Amino acid sequence: MMDMQQFGRKISELRNKQKMTQMELADKMNVTFQAVSNWERGNTMPDASRLVELADILQVTMDELCGRNKGILNSAATGCLDEYMRENSIEAEELCDAAPLLKGEQVEQIAQEIKKIDFDEISKLLPHLSDNMLTKLVRRALEYEDHYENIICALPFLPEEIICEIAYKMIEKNQGLGIIAPFIPENMREVIARKAFEKGGKDTIWDMLPFIPDQAMKEIVLMLYDSKGMDGVEDMLTLIPRETLEEIALKEMQEKGLEKICHIAPFLDNQFLAKLAKKSVSLYGMDSIECIKFFLGQSVLDDLVGEQFL
Repeated sequence: MMDMQQFGRKISELRNKQKMTQMELADKMNVTFQAVSNWERGNTMPDASRLVELADILQVTMDELCGRNKGILNSAATGCLDEYMRENSIEAEELCDAAPLLKGEQVEQIAQEIKKIDFDEISKLLPHLSDNMLTKLVRRALEYEDHYENIICALPFLPEEIICEIAYKMIEKNQGLGIIAPFIPENMREVIARKAFEKGGKDTIWDMLPFIPDQAMKEIVLMLYDSKGMDGVEDMLTLIPRETLEEIALKEMQEKGLEKICHIAPFLDNQFLAKLAKKSVSLYGMDSIECIKFFLGQSVLDDLVGEQFL
């Protein structure tokens, strides 16, 4: 991508070489003093249509002023872009370099003719693209792109169907959905989460967990629990819906006793813990709740003692 600060320094250097003030250059270009100042500080860039004039005033060639971008920029400046595109094959990298000096419609005109463009290049062109053209380029990139990290800056501007297409591509390649998860439409999160889990297991959906609807989360958690027990869900405790966690806790207690749920007690509702404690006391006595006494509270313990001995 053309460096605006570097280009600005070049204008300043060439202007000083001609012993010309910013005001004098502004007068010759018929622009404001502030415009020239902004060019040289790298805040803005002159329009491509003014580059030939700027090069003439600074007494340099377009090659010296624009470097490797001279072909695109010179043709844009002289109104010969169509002819230049017919005679030359423009690569995405060339367009990215020249884009800051081109008009938006010129960037899109060239971009439409580039056969292969990736997400990194699209992200560089983002300020110069309409939403419609952005969608077209992203869809084209999806045909061969393998990594999706560079598309994150474009996600807020993409329609929902493209977001879903990217998600499915990432699932196919067993890539985590973390970067795209916040942008997946709510009505598609459940479907996409299930698909990702079926394809790649927990690792594929790990970064998506906070965005998965409760029903899908419940199914995934119970599948993990059924296959691996608590080891399969222990690192997800803060994200598991309360009802699902209670269902797991009840199974653990019934099969292995209260001592097996003491490590998940901090994540359980106090009233639910009290119910489990009451059930355990009725079956095995007060000693059976020793492991979770800390989480019950004195009033609950007093009630249990009263029920046991009165």
